[in-house]
Amino acid sequence: KPKNTNTKRRTNHFSANPDAKKGIPTYQMIQVNKAAKESTQNELDDQEKALKSHQKDQEGLEKDKQSLEKDIEDYKKKIEDAQKKIEQNKNDQTKKKDEIKNQAAKVEEVKKKLSMIK
Repeated sequence: KPKNTNTKRRTNHFSANPDAKKGIPTYQMIQVNKAAKESTQNELDDQEKALKSHQKDQEGLEKDKQSLEKDIEDYKKKIEDAQKKIEQNKNDQTKKKDEIKNQAAKVEEVKKKLSMIK
């Protein structure tokens, strides 16, 4: 058998294409790559949009939490104020009962006085 001394590679439209062995011409691969890149870019855009939506939702949840925590603090203060008012009310009732007792005694005294005048 004669030995092939021609070491020079034959160049064709497949040579710069890594998929040349698959038989896909370079210009078709460029189109395929363009389509893949566009599709992947669209997918990235969609995923980034979804991420922003989730981040916006998270921000809303954080604001809601802060608002609820503030509400709780406000309610705690209102409860504390109401408890103070209850204590004041108890003191006022005790004083009023004493006033009623004293006034009832005065009424009885005046009744006695009136009964003696007849």
